[in-house]
Amino acid sequence: MTLSEFQGLLTAVGPKVYHYASDLQDYPYIAYTEYDEGKLEADNQEQAVYDLVQVDYYTLADGDPVKARIRKLLNENEITFEYKIIREQGNGVFHHVFDCSLL
Repeated sequence: MTLSEFQGLLTAVGPKVYHYASDLQDYPYIAYTEYDEGKLEADNQEQAVYDLVQVDYYTLADGDPVKARIRKLLNENEITFEYKIIREQGNGVFHHVFDCSLL
């Protein structure tokens, strides 16, 4: 999956989508950033290269349903991910982090 295809999937979730982190306070929004690539090898040969991408969803709403839509989108498209949530101090923002592998 290419990064532009991935952005198209994220756009279908609902909130505004930005490539790279956004300093906006226009919540809710999604920002995604590719930060590395991984390789699959077999028989000492490279078989595939994939992007490691962090998807950040920022919202002020506790229990926001968009988090579940992002999770569903990733699962339906067989994108592996790890998830964590960070409650940012001082501004009350819920920061949902999906660390994804795009093969």
